[in-house]
Amino acid sequence: MDNMAFSNELLNSYVFLLKNVSEKFDEMYEIHLNEIGLKSRHAEVILVVNSNSGISQKDIGTAVKKDRTTMVKIIDELEAMKLITRKTDTKDRRFFNIYLTENGEELYKKIFEIKQIIESTLLAPLSDMEKIQFKKTLIKIL
Repeated sequence: MDNMAFSNELLNSYVFLLKNVSEKFDEMYEIHLNEIGLKSRHAEVILVVNSNSGISQKDIGTAVKKDRTTMVKIIDELEAMKLITRKTDTKDRRFFNIYLTENGEELYKKIFEIKQIIESTLLAPLSDMEKIQFKKTLIKIL
């Protein structure tokens, strides 16, 4: 959307700006993920599991900020798609550790490519130095 459509008051609002930039990223992400049969809730779990193979279902939920019930549903969906496997924790049989399958690892590569495409597209107006500073600022806020 053209910045001229927004008032100065809105353009001076961090909440408004962050929300709209986030929505732009989300919209592009969902479109690309739909092309490979995923939703963002699936992709974020795949990204976490790829970085932490054998992570507990509970810890994935903490990382992606999802409650237990929602996590069970997402894990069930990913398992039905044969993208992850759930193995009983050897130290505590009440818990499950999550691993990517070969299909999950292949899809991870596609998700990573999608993220790169979106980031390069949406951050194209920024110089390399601005991108670095933008990332540092986001991490500081996070």
